[in-house]
Amino acid sequence: MQQIIDEDNTKSYYIPHHCIYKPEKTTTPLRVVFDASAKNSTGQSLNSILLNGGSIQDELFSLVTRFRTHKYAFSADIQKMYRQILVEPSQRYLQRIVWKETNNSPIKVYQLNTVTYGTVSAPFLAIRVLKALADAEHQDFPEAAKKISRDMHIRAGRKSRSFFDLFCGSAEKLRTPIIKKGAKSYNSELISSVASTGRMLRNWTKNSQN
Repeated sequence: MQQIIDEDNTKSYYIPHHCIYKPEKTTTPLRVVFDASAKNSTGQSLNSILLNGGSIQDELFSLVTRFRTHKYAFSADIQKMYRQILVEPSQRYLQRIVWKETNNSPIKVYQLNTVTYGTVSAPFLAIRVLKALADAEHQDFPEAAKKISRDMHIRAGRKSRSFFDLFCGSAEKLRTPIIKKGAKSYNSELISSVASTGRMLRNWTKNSQN
């Protein structure tokens, strides 16, 4: 995010926003909600002129079916996914916000430099970036690349919020010898692959205590 001192661009869109405060949340007690569907004086909103990109991820049914074939399974959420993706500089004037430090402070104008949740194109852009990551990291992390490319799912939450879940399992299928090494290897590769781009996996869940 950067402050705009001179508003010399007549074509711009200001995204309404507000915060939601939940002190009981350990990861994100204060969350900002952006409403890119709010119409401006022309009767249009940012979402009304954006292409959503369509779906480039597997259907949820296929993903869950693959997930259930593993003896050992785990899932994780990618932390701050949207905020890791830069928007083309020439398009950032469409993501402006106004802000005041206090009630008596002057209004400041900022533009958001990264993909913003609440925009219809955000899910597509995030998945597309992950697929590019899978292609780039295929040589170093082949198993992780396959999982990122095939087993990623965007789980919609409340308005202007999405969760990027990785549903993974070990190479050991049902009715085969129980070997946990495969799952641990996948886990390690996923962490290293995602971390190579400055992202972190969190909120791990698994069906084994070991």
